[in-house]
Order: sequence, then structure tokens, then C-alpha cells
Amino acid sequence: MCNTTGDKWQPLKQCDAASLCTAKVPPACQDAPPCVEGQRRCRGAEFQTCDSTTSKFKTLVTCPSEALCSTQGDSCANAPCGDGEVRCSGHELQTCTSGAWALTVACTPDQFCSPDLKGCEACGEGACLGIHHYTCALDTKLWSLTSTCGPLSECTPDGCAGPPSCDAGQPCP
Repeated sequence: MCNTTGDKWQPLKQCDAASLCTAKVPPACQDAPPCVEGQRRCRGAEFQTCDSTTSKFKTLVTCPSEALCSTQGDSCANAPCGDGEVRCSGHELQTCTSGAWALTVACTPDQFCSPDLKGCEACGEGACLGIHHYTCALDTKLWSLTSTCGPLSECTPDGCAGPPSCDAGQPCP
């Protein structure tokens, strides 16, 4: 368009990209299409691809969680864990929820995480999980099964109390 004095051209509007500028009279800018064919995205847990006929995203599948939505493949990523599984990551006990690891409890600096005991424990004392007695090695801060209490004994932090118990890996009387 000419300027008011008629001696220079002046732009009507600056388009976002040259490809969006039309050669119509008067020239105009087109809206960018929302997506291009082959484009993928995750909208929360929804895995979406660009529909080539409408140039709009459409949901192909809703993943079990947002963390499992991945544009690297053609669908959801495999869950790294099964619901209810527990693990330790450093000083944190984590539980699998909807296919993703989530913090259950953070252990204090004088404790360490024990997935077998499903919690934080201070090294030095024994611990029980059902009929199984565990002790902690002070050097490695790892729990290990030391004995399985017999049917007439009780597991206590000091070990099995009552009739004889069996050592780890040995049959119980």
C-alpha cells in the first residue's frame, strides 16, 4: 500500500512467516494451521497426532498417566512399574501409581530406605516383616534377611523369640 504522500510503499501488516502471506488484493496474512501432517504431541495423558484432512490434532489414545505419554513412538510408553510396587531411590521410598514412581516417604539423614520393610529404618536395630527377621549392615546400610521365625516363635527386633528359628536359606523345623 502507498503511504499518504504516495512516494513509498508501506506494509499493511507483518505476517508471522512469509509462507503465511497471501498475494491477494489487498494482501493479507493467513492463520497458521494448528498442526502439520505427521506432527505428534501429548496433551496431558492424551497422545495426539495431526489429522491430515483437518490440520487439527486428534486424540488417538489416553495413556494411563501423563508421565507415560510420549511423542517418541506411536502410542503410550510402557509403564516402568506395576501399581503397588515399591522401591528405594536414594533416601526415598517410592510407590508405583498409575505406571509411574511417586514419593511415598523421604527418610531422614540418619535413616535409610528399605523396600522390603516398606519404610525408613535406622541402621543398628533388627526389624521384622511378618515372620522374617532382618538386620542392617552398618558399613553398607543394606538390610539382609537373617532368619525366618518358626511357626511357634515371634519375630522381635532382637530376632526370633520362642521355639527355634531357621537361618536364612535353611528349612524351618
